[in-house]
Amino acid sequence: MQIAEREVITCRSASGWQRCTELHGLLRHNFGFALHVTRDDVPIPHGQEMRVQCGGLKGLNVVVTGSETVADADDLLEHTLQRWGTLDALPYSAVVQAARCYKGRHG
Repeated sequence: MQIAEREVITCRSASGWQRCTELHGLLRHNFGFALHVTRDDVPIPHGQEMRVQCGGLKGLNVVVTGSETVADADDLLEHTLQRWGTLDALPYSAVVQAARCYKGRHG
């Protein structure tokens, strides 16, 4: 969902929030090289965070379905888990590669 200059995800369930939180941590870790960040626990600029969050979801969707458009992040994660079993098992190099062109709303 886009609100003014922000892009946000809302969760309808606790389990969906938990999966998204786990994915975010894994994306943040795996985007480290692309963002030139060596630690997961340091703050990053807003644009880089959007690249992790939005670009990461779009990159994951490209890997899973071939499309950048993510209509339902929880549904995407369900399909992802059916295919790979765990979020740890995802081909993050392919996800990051697919997400590297993410420029945000004005890019």
